[in-house]
Amino acid sequence: MKNLNRYGYYFIAPFWIIFLVFSIYPVALTFYYSFTNYSGSGDAQIVGLANYKRLLTDTYFVEAFFNTWKIWGVNFALQIGLALILSMIFSDMRLKLKGIAFSDPSFIFPI
Repeated sequence: MKNLNRYGYYFIAPFWIIFLVFSIYPVALTFYYSFTNYSGSGDAQIVGLANYKRLLTDTYFVEAFFNTWKIWGVNFALQIGLALILSMIFSDMRLKLKGIAFSDPSFIFPI
């Protein structure tokens, strides 16, 4: 039985190799480079938290950061609000909407 379990790992190995090479490795390398003064060529010299100190004191970054959160908040509220309104409309049994016999199974079918 132990021999059969080994074959399962062969099937998931390509996923893990691709995931590590194209997801985890770039994130780890970016994290390392964030503590250096690497400019794309030459050797990287470690500067510690100086890059983060410069980033947090940059007025453009702080403004862009808060603008991003504002846009995200408005977008999130509108999407959730619209989803709730549409779900109330479509789940109202008093409305005799045509096509319900088709739409209900079509939502469950992909599962």
